[in-house]
Amino acid sequence: CTNSVGATASDSVTINIQQVQNPTVDIKANGQDGTLTLPFVQPFTLSWVSNNATSCSASNGWSGTKALSGSETRNPNSGFTTYTITCTNSVGQSATDSVSVVVQGDPELPTVDLRANGSNGPITIQSDTQATLSWNSQNATSCQARRTVL
Repeated sequence: CTNSVGATASDSVTINIQQVQNPTVDIKANGQDGTLTLPFVQPFTLSWVSNNATSCSASNGWSGTKALSGSETRNPNSGFTTYTITCTNSVGQSATDSVSVVVQGDPELPTVDLRANGSNGPITIQSDTQATLSWNSQNATSCQARRTVL
């Protein structure tokens, strides 16, 4: 700086500029990226990890403020749902990642059709005679028989 009579003064200050890193985020469903396909409605786990972020928020199939890294067990709706997470750094830069879950359908309930001598009953047989029992089941992994005498 110079005054009216020509005297000068000077000063300096050093400024170190720290570059802010861009944030990143990665979300997975049951440990995989992209689309997770479930055979029927069953719980699954969303997990995410962010770097260089100061906050994260969820949208689409879920919502709210989320930790910078974490996991949640979710119960999906049937059909197709996308889960999105956005993480932001201290200067407002953000990163977004999504994962989708497809539920193919509800499990079929088991059915069984039991017949005695080919009939749905009731039938009457004489003592000391035999009846032939037959059955057909669907969507079952095992069957168990029980006898009831009236």
